[in-house]
Amino acid sequence: MTKFYSGFLTFILVAIMGLIGGPDVRPSKSNKVIHQKQQIVDHDTLWQPFDTALSKAKTDHKMVLVDFYADWCTYCKKMDRNVYPKKEVREALNKYFHPVRINTESNQKITFDGKTYTKKSLSNAFGIKKLPTIIFINSNGKPIAQQPGYMPPDIFTKLLDFVGSGAYKNTSFNKYKVNKTS
Repeated sequence: MTKFYSGFLTFILVAIMGLIGGPDVRPSKSNKVIHQKQQIVDHDTLWQPFDTALSKAKTDHKMVLVDFYADWCTYCKKMDRNVYPKKEVREALNKYFHPVRINTESNQKITFDGKTYTKKSLSNAFGIKKLPTIIFINSNGKPIAQQPGYMPPDIFTKLLDFVGSGAYKNTSFNKYKVNKTS
């Protein structure tokens, strides 16, 4: 009889976990990632082609934010799910940057600084060792900073403001974060 109750309880727990499991993330026909109980991240409107972003940056003097990722990267997916959909993150991205995503395993060709690279070889040229890694490129096409690893939305938004506003030229990020929270 105890085996029956043990098996029955296990079945009930598994059924409940299936009902309350994590967010349902699935690609749609329009290149959108749908997050159940969350906003929709529209990759078509958020991310720009690399050459387009560099060209726009020269004319409007915004910076380019390059998000290096891989399809297998758990923390890259976490950024997609928990960070990029946030309103404050999207506002900071739109205010200061032309955002670009580069798959570190892609052999698609792109041009940077007068040279042709595959996305994979450009990742190597930038010295990408961890994923995700964010590279900030100024409006003249010169890399100015690199930030590896996952960041929660509140810290990522502060980083975007720190770099985008030019505060990085005068103070450290740690001092900036403290001043922004007080």
